[in-house]
Amino acid sequence: MMPRRPLLYFSFVFSLPLVVSAQGTVPGLSVTSLLPANHAKDVPPDTHLNLTFKTPPGYGTSGQVRIFDAADDRLVDTVDLATGPQGYTIGGTAYNAYPMLIGENAVTIYPHPGALNYNKTYYVQMDSGAVKNEAGNFPGFTDKTGWTFTTKAAAPAADFGKIVVAADGTGDFATVQAALDFIPPNNTRPVTIFIRKGVYNEIVNFANKSNLTLLGEDRMGTVIAYPNNPRLNANRSVLQANNCPGLALVNLTMRDTTPKQSGGNQAETIIVKGTGNLIISHCSFYSFQDTIQIDCPAYVTDCQVEGDIDFLWGTGAVFYNHCDLKELTSKDSVLVLRNPAGKHGAVLLNCKIDTAPGVTGAYLEQNQGYANSEVVLLNCALGPGFNPLGWRADETKPVDQVHNWEFNSTNLSDGKPVDVSGRAKWSKQLTMEKDAETIANYSKPAFILGGWSPALAPIILAQPAAASVKVGESATFSVTAAGLPNATYQWQLNGTPLRDALKDPPHILGSTSTTLQIDSAMPQSAGLYTVVVTTVSGSVTSAPAALTVTRAPAR
Repeated sequence: MMPRRPLLYFSFVFSLPLVVSAQGTVPGLSVTSLLPANHAKDVPPDTHLNLTFKTPPGYGTSGQVRIFDAADDRLVDTVDLATGPQGYTIGGTAYNAYPMLIGENAVTIYPHPGALNYNKTYYVQMDSGAVKNEAGNFPGFTDKTGWTFTTKAAAPAADFGKIVVAADGTGDFATVQAALDFIPPNNTRPVTIFIRKGVYNEIVNFANKSNLTLLGEDRMGTVIAYPNNPRLNANRSVLQANNCPGLALVNLTMRDTTPKQSGGNQAETIIVKGTGNLIISHCSFYSFQDTIQIDCPAYVTDCQVEGDIDFLWGTGAVFYNHCDLKELTSKDSVLVLRNPAGKHGAVLLNCKIDTAPGVTGAYLEQNQGYANSEVVLLNCALGPGFNPLGWRADETKPVDQVHNWEFNSTNLSDGKPVDVSGRAKWSKQLTMEKDAETIANYSKPAFILGGWSPALAPIILAQPAAASVKVGESATFSVTAAGLPNATYQWQLNGTPLRDALKDPPHILGSTSTTLQIDSAMPQSAGLYTVVVTTVSGSVTSAPAALTVTRAPAR
């Protein structure tokens, strides 16, 4: 049986101008904003319909939303809000999706994809009772003027290289899916989909797209989320990509909001399958089970992942670098790899692997009969919630080819070596004396990923900020950037490269790192500071950050 509807709390506030007719209020349930705003212009035709109320709304027992073409009063879409999940075509695939999701004080209604077109004016009618609370039914909209908007005149230019998605309607598209649909199959031109801060409650599905970068404006502020799971769809993830070579996910958060109390569902944030290589950099992923499934070669760096029950899994070779991983449930495991014979599984290099507070007896991997499974930990720091065995397997099945290997595992708490005396008998502790070549090979992404060396042109994720100090005070400038492999940094003052200098003030440190430290600012330290970030794929210069240096007032 399909679930009725989940309660999904949004973490955004609509603040666009609003004109609401008298029909849009009821005691205790009054609208404070609409998105698109009434009479709004240049609205992306993929817009959702959003209402924010003064008090929490609830689901009604009946009602429809109807959208009409204002030119001829033609009905272009009907969304039945009382039927539970219904059919939507997403990225060419049939899905079940909720026609409406309710947050703390907000309602989002989902028109069917493709129902609205460019250069059109529409008006919305909404039945009384589709939304209600204890005070009564929300009256809805019954005329042609209570909620009307005009879409953009035309789609973006065909020679795009960058597409902007904005949940508030100020971009080329309002949804991630519409931006992906706009890109033709088997495209040859690299495309960046820049996703502005906002919560994008949608299922995303695409296939046969090449050289795509999904870039968030703000790692924690750009969120793609949906309560997808097998009870709703066979394609159960928030984002699914098939046969998309050169795909990169950068600087965003993904959440499968399926609640834990639903009985435990496979509810991935992402499932990536097929041919092609995947890069994930500076992202965060949250679910209660099977958070990430990767069935292609992938490089994952500087990411945070939380989940339950083998929440990192798949058949693909995956190299995790400097990632923070957290198992949320006792006696479950972080990984399960199903790599075939002759193919590598997962390598975790310089990662932090922890459990939620109170969790005991968790495992690094549980192997349920996958004879060639490979999980290798190199220089990882482990939390205290793991079983001393470390690894779990069905020992009624062969484990002689299983690679559960560790090198230099340390405690998160104090950095001391983990006590591995109780590790599972088929696992192996690598040592530099006996396994130096193995350790060196497994530390190289290309060795794991079939000869592919991940490369990503540098992208600045957080710009340096301006500062004002007095003479003799310290000043610091920092930058956050994604770029592979081995990004280098060169700070500049007014366009001139800086060098570290400790002999005389201003005592500059970090001129070729992510953070520039000026220990004793002098008048000549004032100016515009930039940093050039470089990889083998190119260079990018940050926005300038001004340093103002003032003299202390005379006594």
